[in-house]
Amino acid sequence: MEKADKIWMDGTIVDWNDAHVHLVSNTLQYGFGVFEGIRCYKTESGPAVFRLKEHLVRLHHSAAKILGFEIPYSVEQLTEATRQTIRENKFEQCYIRPIAYIGYGGMGLAYDECKINVSIAVWQWGEYVGHGTLEKGKPRQGFKLRSRAHQHKHVEGQGLRQLQCYSRWRGRRPSATAMTRRSFSMSTVTWPKDP
Repeated sequence: MEKADKIWMDGTIVDWNDAHVHLVSNTLQYGFGVFEGIRCYKTESGPAVFRLKEHLVRLHHSAAKILGFEIPYSVEQLTEATRQTIRENKFEQCYIRPIAYIGYGGMGLAYDECKINVSIAVWQWGEYVGHGTLEKGKPRQGFKLRSRAHQHKHVEGQGLRQLQCYSRWRGRRPSATAMTRRSFSMSTVTWPKDP
């Protein structure tokens, strides 16, 4: 992983080395947070983010359905923040990691008094499923891309992502404790002019 120059944190672009989270923030202690992993690809017309809106909608749904908190930025605001972060770092292609997390302000499983923070980091990250994946369009041996996810009928929260499954102890959303892995369908790709 190559670090970038800038990170978006709660509406402000900060230097990579100045992006900090307090040691006793709720998320660091209990894992309450949600994230997405998104790719930005180099194209002839400039950087293009793969299904950015869909990823950010899922980020919002993951926060609401798994942990019961609302992200304080709209999908549109996070879309512009993502584009701004890519531009600030002058990347033609990169990995994008938006994360919504519960910040400093209270300890324990009840985090109602804590601030909800959102950050977007981008960095140069090669192929974590094997070399040649981007050029050849297929993962290394042993990985399979499926057009849809196959999940057990009793699994709840399908397609949602969180930092860890500690949420079952919260008591607030007991029905959202079962987690599943997700798979992407790469069948439909839209390339916006601006990342």
